[in-house]
Amino acid sequence: MSYFARWLRRDWLLLSVLAVGGALRVLLALLTPLLFAPDETGHALYVHEAAHGSFPVNSRDWYWATRTGADEFFQPPLYYAVAGGLYHVLLPWGTGALYGVRLLNVVLGVAVAVVTWHICRAAFPERRRVAVWATAFVSLLPTFIGDSSAINNDVLCTLEVGLGTLILVRALRRGELHWRDAAMLSLALGATLWTKTSGLVLVPAVLATGALLASHHRAALLRAGVAVAVGIGLVLPWWIGRNLRAYGDLLAVGANYPKWSAPFGDKLREAVLSFAETFFAAFGRTYELRPLPIVSWLLGALAVALVLLAAVRGVRSNRRDRDATIVLGVECLAAFASAMVFALDAHQPQGRYMFYALPAIATLIAVGGGELAGRLRSASPPRAGRFAALVAVAYAVATIAIAGRLFSQVEVTHAVGGPGWAQPGVTRDPATWVQSRVVAVTR
Repeated sequence: MSYFARWLRRDWLLLSVLAVGGALRVLLALLTPLLFAPDETGHALYVHEAAHGSFPVNSRDWYWATRTGADEFFQPPLYYAVAGGLYHVLLPWGTGALYGVRLLNVVLGVAVAVVTWHICRAAFPERRRVAVWATAFVSLLPTFIGDSSAINNDVLCTLEVGLGTLILVRALRRGELHWRDAAMLSLALGATLWTKTSGLVLVPAVLATGALLASHHRAALLRAGVAVAVGIGLVLPWWIGRNLRAYGDLLAVGANYPKWSAPFGDKLREAVLSFAETFFAAFGRTYELRPLPIVSWLLGALAVALVLLAAVRGVRSNRRDRDATIVLGVECLAAFASAMVFALDAHQPQGRYMFYALPAIATLIAVGGGELAGRLRSASPPRAGRFAALVAVAYAVATIAIAGRLFSQVEVTHAVGGPGWAQPGVTRDPATWVQSRVVAVTR
């Protein structure tokens, strides 16, 4: 039997979930009406401006910016420069330019799943089956499938954070953080912050890695600190030269969202319920399409339980497994805390804001799932894994089929601008609309 045949036989389940996840992303990229994905109007307009060499400043009037679709210009420029180059090449094909950028995100989404595989293999090398489960989780998570089949900068940020996490877990397994690792972490963190400010969730994980390794390698914490300082230093020209001058806000986040004024208990309750729904299965311009919400709540409770089980296992394991669990847990907690603070402050209770740590989240859920399968005497881990993968495929296909059905009922005017400002009965070609959105965003 050839090496390729042995590899295919050994990894058929991994390849299958990657193939199914990629196919569902392509399908959703074609089914979703243009500019009807979350915030896609603003992201597409930014890509169009970047394709023509322009990086406008966001209007300080958030409501005006939202009505006109010009509400994403406060974002860092890296994704838009990359996507804008592809968009510029495909511009002669009209609407095809927008679909081309969507397919770029499809590739990035599949790459996130592949990076998750490598993170899990590096963190827990003796648990190959768990790596397949973690990869399947990322590949088949419906909301992430939707995000990685639309125009946005979130998926590239998730990929860059994942690459930084991979460097960390490999250093933990090796027991030493080299200067070469620090240099690569600086580049990963810098690229992440030039893509989206949410990439800051990587910083606590870097410092936690340095602290854990410092017990037997004193230079580790210093190198981790240097990596963070250099990574942030790489983006300071944009933060200080652009954000501080234009918005009076170093990160340009608080200046571009209104405050959510409501009783704290009401905000917390809405945030918790919405987190589960929008983390697992939500689609549409404002995530108004939420298939099977009760299933999402149950999956949310199960995911939390499995992460806690993984934490318990990590505490009782050998040092390297324990350290990997701590670092992944720190990254997950940082993502959850930032998402919750943003939700309570700006009325954005969306579980997708935890996706920047999705590879770490998926790894801990898979480790917890493996621990649970091992404790169930009636279930063999291989059978449990195949059953879990089958259920994940069925869930992903069902939710996307429901979303596709709902998408077929969306009017073009709503897809382009949203029901808040689109004129009833007016049809716009999305590509023409994007090209005509030369707006005075600095008014």
